[in-house]
Amino acid sequence: MQDELSSRDWRELLESVQKICLCEGVTELQETALECVRGLIPSRQGIFFVSREGKGEGDDPRAFCRPVVVGAKARYIDEFLQGRYTGDEDRDFFFCGEGHLGKEAVTFRASDKISERYLESTRIYREMYVPQGIHYALRSFLFYKGRPAGLIILFNAKEQGDFTDRQTEILAILAPYVAKRLGMLVEEERAAGSGLDKAYWKKNYLLTPRELEIASLIVEGVADVDITSALCITPATFKKHVYNIYRKLGVNDRGGLFRRYLDAEGR
Repeated sequence: MQDELSSRDWRELLESVQKICLCEGVTELQETALECVRGLIPSRQGIFFVSREGKGEGDDPRAFCRPVVVGAKARYIDEFLQGRYTGDEDRDFFFCGEGHLGKEAVTFRASDKISERYLESTRIYREMYVPQGIHYALRSFLFYKGRPAGLIILFNAKEQGDFTDRQTEILAILAPYVAKRLGMLVEEERAAGSGLDKAYWKKNYLLTPRELEIASLIVEGVADVDITSALCITPATFKKHVYNIYRKLGVNDRGGLFRRYLDAEGR
């Protein structure tokens, strides 16, 4: 059968598992896993999120942070992470609840859960999918020690067609290895401590004390609504600070901020 895994598929899967197990940092793992997956499963775009510890319930997008993207540039990441698309018409397919009900990796095509007609009727499809030229999605929710660890999403354009059973099986095989390595690396990060080296960031990026405070909370994965509440500032003031942080760092979104943070940690 065409959808059966070939001996070549299994060799490439084994090589991918070896590369994944050798990763020494979370971002390195995200990039390596995505490149391995897209080598086996051609797609327009791939995104790898890390679960935010203690944040978000069920299918709330704020349960995820630290996106790494390969392939076509991802747009609207900030809007998504800020919870703009959490209404009833969006949540059913974008972060399906099935991904949070079990304690092991769950891999599925969006088309297995919802109809194409329903997909195209949603606001998130009109505002995020169409402008990026994406249509079909393949997702894998990752778990480590019975808790959410991350999420991998692959997207195809409509003309590329939906993901096949074979491609879904490939991602399902890789997912537990990615989940285990991700969970171990995140544990190592937390044991080593997190947050910004504020002296370094103040000297090199000229961030104000308030900007340092906000940037540190962002890289720790604290949700925007929790930051504004903790600091007693309005959403508008928060957005202004974030804009200034991005400008000073020369980045456009949270992904860029996390890369600056990780670069500083490895200096």
